[in-house]
Amino acid sequence: MPEHSRRRPKHRSPRLGPGTKVVIAVVGIGVVLTGGSWLLFHHFLVEQGEFGPEPNPLEPWWLTLHGAFAFAAVWVLGLLWGVHVTAAWPLSRRRFSGGILAAVMVWLSVSGYLLYYVGDDRIRSIVSILHWGGGLACPVFYLLHRYRAFASLLKQRSIGALSEIRSALGFHPPLSSPGVAFDRKPRSAGPSCRRLEIGCEIGREHREDARDRAVVKPRARSDGPAQSARR
Repeated sequence: MPEHSRRRPKHRSPRLGPGTKVVIAVVGIGVVLTGGSWLLFHHFLVEQGEFGPEPNPLEPWWLTLHGAFAFAAVWVLGLLWGVHVTAAWPLSRRRFSGGILAAVMVWLSVSGYLLYYVGDDRIRSIVSILHWGGGLACPVFYLLHRYRAFASLLKQRSIGALSEIRSALGFHPPLSSPGVAFDRKPRSAGPSCRRLEIGCEIGREHREDARDRAVVKPRARSDGPAQSARR
């Protein structure tokens, strides 16, 4: 078997580019705001007409905008599945929270399709409650998925700032890198470290002996012509 065929395939990076993050943020915020606005106008901002409660005039507009952002959200879901999910799943990092978030997004797509085509009012009302309930919970699942990354970034920045303050105040030694923890105990010197120290000491002694021999030899050579001249 050729060597190149036995090599393990390289995993793609699950990190998203700045442009992709902006698109995801705009679409996600648009879906949540338009859906929440429709829910608010549909249940709480009902106008009282001459013959009883009437729908708010802005309610159909919010529903139309929500449908437009929903189509964009389906495209974002496909983008994340091809670029982020398939690349991050083999790494086993935040797999549980990411799986829940992906499942919620799939359910929102399916339930939106059912709300558009199901004609039974009883089933439609149940699907509607489950749809907007999942939509309101989706930002929470997203924050849970991103919590570890936010916490790690905040910890690195705070420790880096504290290291600069320690250096400015003259505390030594300052923290070498933002990733160093304060409560980390130094490792005990094992046999390998002891052998390394002994080797360094032996090497230092050999260098000192070689330096002494290099200093003594020129003196012996300089004394030779003087002795021959006296003879």
